[in-house]
Amino acid sequence: MRRSLIGLTALTLAFAADLGAQASQFGIRGLGYPGSSYSARARAMGGATALFDPESALNPAAVGSLGEVTAAFSILNDTRTIDGPAGGGNIHGMRFPLFSVAGPVRNLPLSFGISATTYMSRDFGTAFADTVIMRGVPTPVRDTLRADGGMNDLRGTVAWRIDSRTTVGGAFHAYTGVTRMQRVSVFEDTGYVSVTERSEVSASGAGFDLGIIKRLAPHLTVAGVIRSDGAVTVRRDSIAASEYQVNLPLSVAAGVQLRTAPRLLLAAQGRWAGWSSANDGITGAGGVGAVNTWELGVGGEYIRNLEKPYRLPLRFGVRHATLPFPLVTGHDPKETVASLGTAFLFAKGQGGADLTLERAWRGDGTGFTEQAWMFSFTATLRPTRRVR
Repeated sequence: MRRSLIGLTALTLAFAADLGAQASQFGIRGLGYPGSSYSARARAMGGATALFDPESALNPAAVGSLGEVTAAFSILNDTRTIDGPAGGGNIHGMRFPLFSVAGPVRNLPLSFGISATTYMSRDFGTAFADTVIMRGVPTPVRDTLRADGGMNDLRGTVAWRIDSRTTVGGAFHAYTGVTRMQRVSVFEDTGYVSVTERSEVSASGAGFDLGIIKRLAPHLTVAGVIRSDGAVTVRRDSIAASEYQVNLPLSVAAGVQLRTAPRLLLAAQGRWAGWSSANDGITGAGGVGAVNTWELGVGGEYIRNLEKPYRLPLRFGVRHATLPFPLVTGHDPKETVASLGTAFLFAKGQGGADLTLERAWRGDGTGFTEQAWMFSFTATLRPTRRVR
């Protein structure tokens, strides 16, 4: 065939007028659109508290703050308006980006945790027009390409409470996933039958991270994480000859949390990831490449009822970040997200729910833009908690 799916899975896609159910048009290139390891609570505060949040999967030391076994499950629902040089449209999607179980070890200063998060999402649909030479005659053809899947991050965590002020933690990450791709070519000349190609692209790898949370003063806490994601091996249809390797980033993150008053918590966080390490693997497979990314988030929480702090607190935040895989060389995509959220308990305190509404703006300066409303919900269950 004139273009094989191995070329497509090598991340050399053209862009088109139609885009269908997808995580983001900024996830078509490279390995996809970065997933979120934030719970709804952390998302509500612009990601600023994620390093301290045991229900997020960012800092392994955070699970040391749990006083009981806690299970958390997140849902993310979004509606997006997408525009590009060839056209635009509206898209609706639902994902399940985070699941975790964590808790303390009885009679020991240790806590454990396991989690599953979306590392990269590659859900998209695109269509584009082309012209091929058939029996010496230029023949118009319309191609559609759909992908469903991505990479997941499976994490095992151990945290150690050194003393009442310091907790450290470490985690092992296993990356795995399959993307199912289908391409259909329909010729304008009805004398030619349509052509369908299908392929499965698998990825696997491993990494680790180390984290710390330190209380510097009664109302001031800091946290940090260093993480090495290692590398992933990408293979099409289990064919060894199609295999290639992509180096994943080394990343660092730091955050601060300050309770300025009994009712008010303020926080800030910064993250940097060296995604340029993936550039050689992606360009070697025919892709555009990868760039380093950074993220800054600020936010806070206002407690309305000090006796029942989990009864509808007001949470707010803003986050700005760059994305690792440009659509056009030299134009790095960026996103800005503003958020509001709240929470409540149910089942007499054994269950809880965090709810967050976000407004996101994405673009790269070349005519590709997105605006999105995102609603996230994290349900938590604490079966060993005493009924209130």
